[in-house]
Amino acid sequence: MAILANAPNNELALTIAGKQHHDWQSYEVDSDLLIAADAWQFDIAPTSLVLPDFINIGAEVRLTLDGKRILTGVMDDVTESVAKSQHIIGLSGRDLAGQLLDCSVPLFDGQALSLSQILKQFLSPFNIPYLIEAASTAIRQKVSVDVGETVWEAIGKAAEANGLWQWFSPEGVLIVGEPNPKTATVAHLVLRRDGVGNNVQSLTYHRSLNNRYSSVTVLSQTTKTDPLFYQDVESTADNEAEADNTQPNIKATLTDGGISRYRPKIVMASDCENLAAARAKAKKIMVDGQLNGHNLTAVVKGHYTESGIQWQPRQRVTVFSEPHGINRTFFIMGRKFKLSRAGGKTTELRLKQDGIWQVDPFKKKAKKAKSKQPLLYQELGQ
Repeated sequence: MAILANAPNNELALTIAGKQHHDWQSYEVDSDLLIAADAWQFDIAPTSLVLPDFINIGAEVRLTLDGKRILTGVMDDVTESVAKSQHIIGLSGRDLAGQLLDCSVPLFDGQALSLSQILKQFLSPFNIPYLIEAASTAIRQKVSVDVGETVWEAIGKAAEANGLWQWFSPEGVLIVGEPNPKTATVAHLVLRRDGVGNNVQSLTYHRSLNNRYSSVTVLSQTTKTDPLFYQDVESTADNEAEADNTQPNIKATLTDGGISRYRPKIVMASDCENLAAARAKAKKIMVDGQLNGHNLTAVVKGHYTESGIQWQPRQRVTVFSEPHGINRTFFIMGRKFKLSRAGGKTTELRLKQDGIWQVDPFKKKAKKAKSKQPLLYQELGQ
């Protein structure tokens, strides 16, 4: 294994109100594309029995790894534990997505809005900038929110309508873009029985039948005047008069050859306006089951690859494991930086099958708002 000329120190620092601390008893910093908010937790043994004034819930924090920012967020909880010979302060919180998860979006109805206009409407009160990483996005003819709907949910609906996903950058910018880019692999993880060349501390492969189905059928309904009217039932003189618009007349079925047991799934989806949308929804349900049915978790030393790249979601790695019979490419869905007395500084990588995750494969027909390059909106009040 090559030794880097400037090997990283794996030093995590937390900055609150301009004051930085990097001497920890333990910590965890978790980032996952399938979990809305990145979470962090630090335990510190203070030198003073008095809690500093700047350590308070609601304070904005910045996390850096060897001087490079990895998270901008808010402190949610402060816990003090005092015993006879020990005084521990626990600090925890989330990135800025936590604020959007906790708060409801004001009631809103709009028409013919671009994705940028929707994001500006929802994010302006929080003064959060956003970046759209897409060459073009759709104009939504009608935009509304439900009572009590969170800001994160409302943004998610707008993003998924364009086949995109949302997450926060380390600098606190909301990113809406392609979640599963085809990029080069950043590392090769090895686990051999004889231990030669191994660079993982542990590798766990979990397979599950939960949410896996032998077939998925999506039903919806439309009017008989719809040019894509489809009814997967035999029409006879007896039932013709009884047929009405309340009966499902759109049906799409997909089968999963990897499931040998009889496990059918039937879903009624009123938002599917035609057969193509129903097929896309059925595919999404089946793909999600396949994605969640195979989970590979690797624990590696430190917080960087052997070539000095910081571990983060949306990266791709190759994995060779003799005990598991695995030799293929995986997608990093999530990673967790950890410090503990027993294990030292490690990174947990949550790996998924590469190339199958999709947000919403069916995009409704809409006018396109074209953009030659991604746009960063900093001044949201204008």
